Amino acid sequence: MWKTVLSIILPTAFCLAPALADETVFDPDYQTCVREVDANPETGRFYALRWMSDGGGDPAVYCAALADLAMNLPRLAGGRLQLLAEKNRNRDPYLSARLYAQSAQAWVAGEEDDRALAAIEQATRMAPASEEVKLLAAPVYAEAGRWGLVKRSLDEAERDTTLNAAALVLRGRAKMELADPEGAARDLQKALNLEPDNIDGLILRGELAQTGYAIDPYTAR
Repeated sequence: MWKTVLSIILPTAFCLAPALADETVFDPDYQTCVREVDANPETGRFYALRWMSDGGGDPAVYCAALADLAMNLPRLAGGRLQLLAEKNRNRDPYLSARLYAQSAQAWVAGEEDDRALAAIEQATRMAPASEEVKLLAAPVYAEAGRWGLVKRSLDEAERDTTLNAAALVLRGRAKMELADPEGAARDLQKALNLEPDNIDGLILRGELAQTGYAIDPYTAR
């Protein structure tokens, strides 16, 4: 259920916000590869794989992971991203954490929940204070039914950023699962103030209504 949240809890979360260094992101070869993937995932993936075989290094592997996702091959993407994360553990812990978190997203999409949990736990260890990692961790934990960790991740992220509607709905769901309908209603109220037509929010609204918490998304402002 929460796989879709991965694409909206951060503005660019599942379209893999580049976790590589700035010099890589603006490298002409990397930009060309990304354009190829955007224009045609199949030919873009062929381009990325050829670039890898020609010694393109980490940028080529990262672009190949993008292409894997575009071609609905999330397990291959998860493996590539995790290898990049492991390669960068000592070189750049924060970069490694972002790559682990993104590999967790891919593992979730590939229904490899155990691998996703292992990857997100590595990400958290590598960058325990990272707001981005916490936001990406929440839907991974949700997919595994780890609702206490969902709530904790989003609580901690909220100390450094304003949660968007998707994140508020997800935390509301966590509170509902943790037998706190009042807390769930508060988060849902905020979420529907921001996005009255949020589908997951409207589903949660219906469940809350059955427990006596009525929320009108169109007058909640």
